[in-house]
Amino acid sequence: MTFILRFVLVYWVGATLVYKGVLLFFGLFLAWETREIRVDALNDSRHIGLCVYNVAVMCTVAVPLGFILGKDNLDGGYVIKSLFVILCTTVTQCIVFLPKKDLRIRELEHTLNGSGCTGISVATTENSRTAVVGHALGGQSSEL
Repeated sequence: MTFILRFVLVYWVGATLVYKGVLLFFGLFLAWETREIRVDALNDSRHIGLCVYNVAVMCTVAVPLGFILGKDNLDGGYVIKSLFVILCTTVTQCIVFLPKKDLRIRELEHTLNGSGCTGISVATTENSRTAVVGHALGGQSSEL
């Protein structure tokens, strides 16, 4: 019974790896072909391409390393796989969201500098999403 389960498991893992590999290579192909597209509606295309490359590199390192360490040391294989998953997702989120956060900060600074604000204090409440911007000079506030 153990031999049959192990035999079927090898085919199942192999089929899963082939399927995931085909999807990954298709994503790499799309990222490579669309790397030079400059469309305002698709302004994340470069970052998404970097995310696909990030996942491809992490998979080519983590999968063989996980299988090699997983045979002899189950805890080591689990730790390596977990670390690569955490690292890959963290890097992907940073690639996608940090430029957006930076853009929003620059837009806010530009808006505030254009209106003559010298100091910023932002207050939010749970029920409303309004931000109050206070002027450092004069104590006036305006609602965004």
